[in-house]
Amino acid sequence: MMLRSMIALLAIQLFGGVVALGQLAPTPPKSAKSGGPQPKLQVIVRRHELGTLIEGDKVPITWLLENKGDADLVISRTVSSCGCTVIHLAEEDKTIPPGGRLELTAVFGTQNRRGEQKKNVKVYINDPREPKLTLSFEAMVVGVYNVDPSGIINLRTVVRGSTAQRVMTITPAKAYKNVEVTSIKFERQMPLTYSVEPDPKVDGGKRVLFKISETAALGTIAGQGEMTLLVDDVERTRMFPLRAEVVGSVTWLPKVLDASRQVLTDGRKLAMVTVRSADKLAFEVKGATAGDLLDVSIEKISGPPSRTAYSIYMTVRDGATPGPFATTLTVETDSLDQPLINIPVFGIIEKKLASDPQIAILRTDGTPAGTRRRLRLMAVPSSNLEVTGVSCDNPDVKVSTDPTGARRPRHVVMLTVELMNAGATPGDATITVNTNIPGHSTFEIPCRIESAK
Repeated sequence: MMLRSMIALLAIQLFGGVVALGQLAPTPPKSAKSGGPQPKLQVIVRRHELGTLIEGDKVPITWLLENKGDADLVISRTVSSCGCTVIHLAEEDKTIPPGGRLELTAVFGTQNRRGEQKKNVKVYINDPREPKLTLSFEAMVVGVYNVDPSGIINLRTVVRGSTAQRVMTITPAKAYKNVEVTSIKFERQMPLTYSVEPDPKVDGGKRVLFKISETAALGTIAGQGEMTLLVDDVERTRMFPLRAEVVGSVTWLPKVLDASRQVLTDGRKLAMVTVRSADKLAFEVKGATAGDLLDVSIEKISGPPSRTAYSIYMTVRDGATPGPFATTLTVETDSLDQPLINIPVFGIIEKKLASDPQIAILRTDGTPAGTRRRLRLMAVPSSNLEVTGVSCDNPDVKVSTDPTGARRPRHVVMLTVELMNAGATPGDATITVNTNIPGHSTFEIPCRIESAK
């Protein structure tokens, strides 16, 4: 009997062990391949070593993509890691049939890419084994010449008909001896000519000088130049942006006077305008006007005839109408090249004193919200506002200054307006405030009494 019990216990233990082992057994891995046909990508060389490249060259790089599967391999999109690398892939080439191949080409532009370069191209495909393919290339880009300035050529202010003081210098890089500028072309019929001379500081280097045409219009010119160089036996082409401010014999700053950030009231001056000679010829400002809102004064600020200069000030006239304005400062000179100068001017003339809100509206509804109002009386920030008296021509309306808020700005006073009689007759009234602000010793605020709705 005992033997049977031991055999039964041993069987239970063995059966439980098998169950436990079955519970812990790993699930066999699923195959990456589904039941239907699938594409299969194969790339022999994924990374190219391009070696040493000369700056300015456009170098093609090609990768061979093959479809070893039994369904179409489809490229959904391609992305390059840099704008210097342009991928050439036609729409009809994005599908590679089974057994087919594609030469995927990208062009690497080396301009302004000196030094060690590591770039990659991402290719998104429908191969479930590798939905995102990474292709790459490396190169060392060296220059055969140096340009200063290397970016935009800003000639700054140039008198038309004259040569700019700013120049472009071109020097051969190491292992090269000489640079020749064979041509420079300007876009958009830019009113420019150029000349080339040897650079006295660098053997084999050149200086490019730019001259503004006598027929150029005054103002800003901006565009691109295309320069062709010959460095020893290597021909290079370089694009460069160029900018200049073309002026006549007289120049001025600012070109546009924006006074909208100034607090302008009667008697306030706007920012100064400076008019000066741009060449060696002296000139005289004969007069200036700036519309009906502004008075103009002129002051000569320099003595040497070669650097004649004037300061021109505009002042807001007394009684000028508040609000935004736009006008033109017209300066008359004795310069034959620029007898009249027109400078746009705009700004906002502020009220010396204003209330917020601009009208007090009271209602005969008996509620505090309807029968009581607080007004903010504001002068320009530079003023110290004082209220010496307040009143209303309707006896049912009481007006008083608000004594609270001792830390309030000195140009602000709070008023309290109250309707004392709930049965007051609806109609218009006037609140009168006595202040210390010149021109506003008596300031009136409209008041309206409305019936309860």
